[in-house]
Amino acid sequence: MGGGVGWIRDRRLRPPELRGTPRKTEAGRLQQTATQTQAKKVGEMLVERGSVTREQLLRAIVSQRSTGGRLGTCLLEMGLVEEEQLLEVLAAQQGVPAVGVDQLRVIDEEVVDLVPGRVAEQCSALPFAADDKQVDVATADARDLRHLDELAFCTNLKVRPYVTNELRIFEGLAKHYGVECPRRYSRLADRLNRRRYLWREEEIETSFPDGRVDVTWEDLDLSLPALFQVPSEPPPELPTPEATSDEDDAELGLENLGRQLAAELSGEEIGRLVLAYLARCLHRTAIFKVHNGEVRGWLARGEELDSELFDALLIRLSEPSAFHDLDRGARLHVGALPPLPAHRRIVGCWGGEWPKESLVLPVRVGDRLIAAVYGDRGPSAIPPERLDELKHVAVLMSDALELRILRRKLQTG
Repeated sequence: MGGGVGWIRDRRLRPPELRGTPRKTEAGRLQQTATQTQAKKVGEMLVERGSVTREQLLRAIVSQRSTGGRLGTCLLEMGLVEEEQLLEVLAAQQGVPAVGVDQLRVIDEEVVDLVPGRVAEQCSALPFAADDKQVDVATADARDLRHLDELAFCTNLKVRPYVTNELRIFEGLAKHYGVECPRRYSRLADRLNRRRYLWREEEIETSFPDGRVDVTWEDLDLSLPALFQVPSEPPPELPTPEATSDEDDAELGLENLGRQLAAELSGEEIGRLVLAYLARCLHRTAIFKVHNGEVRGWLARGEELDSELFDALLIRLSEPSAFHDLDRGARLHVGALPPLPAHRRIVGCWGGEWPKESLVLPVRVGDRLIAAVYGDRGPSAIPPERLDELKHVAVLMSDALELRILRRKLQTG
């Protein structure tokens, strides 16, 4: 049959058991090109290139455990790498060219129509250029030969794969095929696009040291070594940003909080940063530490706070309370607090005024509940549009505390 297009056009005439056989040559080429780098992971390659430090990579891995997705997405969300840096590494790792956002912004409808929406979604692929012999396709995994074969079959053309980050695949599928884009990716795409096309480029500064530390990631010990040790001189009170209901401002605030928490902080400094952020929209806020089956008051703020009463507060995890539910796996408590003795002791720390609605969020390291975040707005309800933001704050605190534990492991190991 000859090479290139001929065998692809003839595939539909071949019996099912023989379909895909002619692609072995191209499959072998792709596989051979990536062989030398495929053993290396994206994170390792970024560290080798100096794009991120070991500690930054560590934090991104912790975040990935909580949020899922690819590591590159977490690095972009945290502002630790630029898209161009990530694409260069993805191209080197997978042995194919990279395609950036500028090339994917405008795609001819005729090219989009070459791949049915169902196939594009199933293969997580986006066609962006074509001629009469081949089609250029963006994908997050150019090594998935089964998907490349499917794309060649449905287009009747030779497929030339390009790699891009998963964010741009989700964005393109939503734009050109009407596939719903998960909110996480749509918000990240919006932020990166505004920064790229509307905002003035700014360097994101970090306070990580440049030193590299070798570590066996799978064997990290997530024990709790003096996590809540109070420094000899407490840090100054942090200013509280003004509350705002704008979703974009909230996202920027979370991004800034994440960068602050990425620094090498003590447990108390982490808590104070989180507490200051919570005060953006909550009237009374507190962080409780959980250890040895007990919940104790740690940090709190709000009008009429009785600090001595809060510091002496002790609730056992075995007694009925929102903390008991969190320890048994609940994701959060939101709503009116049941009139339980444990809850009465909490409310008593602010003069006994029962809030209309309370929010209690878990802070976990691995599967262990190590702290809990509390907040209310007194006689007012917590705005529903704020819940995602507040839950994200608890996740950021979990990541920061786990990162602190990992740092201590590296220092002592």
